[in-house]
Amino acid sequence: MSELLLVANAGDSTVSTFRVRPGRPALERIAVSDVGSGCGTFAVDAGRDLVFAAAKGEPPGIDVFALDRDSGTLTHRFRTEVESPMTYLTLAHGGTLLAGASYSGGAAEVFPVQDDGRVGNPTAHVSWPHAHCVAVGDGGKQLYVVSLGADVIAQYKLSPQGQLTPLVPSVAAAPEGSGPRHLVLNAEQTAAFVLTEFSGVALGLSRDPRTGVLTPRAAAPAYAQDRGLSRGVQGADPAAEHRIWGADLHLARDERFLLCSERTASTLS
Repeated sequence: MSELLLVANAGDSTVSTFRVRPGRPALERIAVSDVGSGCGTFAVDAGRDLVFAAAKGEPPGIDVFALDRDSGTLTHRFRTEVESPMTYLTLAHGGTLLAGASYSGGAAEVFPVQDDGRVGNPTAHVSWPHAHCVAVGDGGKQLYVVSLGADVIAQYKLSPQGQLTPLVPSVAAAPEGSGPRHLVLNAEQTAAFVLTEFSGVALGLSRDPRTGVLTPRAAAPAYAQDRGLSRGVQGADPAAEHRIWGADLHLARDERFLLCSERTASTLS
């Protein structure tokens, strides 16, 4: 049985669908589907074959598409307008909730999702400067909001009804001016990893399985230190000024490795 890989193409507002063949280290593009303007993030409900895609546009929104696994095409089903464009989306509580972070809106929101995939009005809204990522713990019992502007990971209890209650402590702090960007959890939910945009550092945090609280534990450089990159700062042009520009991170090889990308020097660490 083959698997599918979806890739958002923000520049031309499409999503490409690739087929991954077992035993073959290659991708076969089988479809390109038009989606909302400037789509750079989406969440997939594999059980219902639904794709929730963020659109910038005017007004911004969240579009819901049905995925045809045979052809790879996406067919538009619903659209919900939102106050600010979403930078990151993730599903929680078995797909009954959709959480999103809005970088330009400086907030994270939680939306209910109906059985047919329709997205409702937000049930929770929390303000965090340059919120860049949201991640769920324990199937959705906790929600983590990565705030690049405040240098924190805000941590909440997420109810099945979509309400947010701050954990104690309410934040896990990143180094000042580091610009935390994206977060991933390990499969056992005992650890989290965050990549910072301005300092290019991978942060390791422990996670209490009972409470969901994150605690900073370790840090390591995650960029090419031999490329002469200077530290990034908010508002700078990192490519033009040759500054650190941390991007994304993923666990690999049965979680024995953490892969981190940096955009200015185009490297993986």
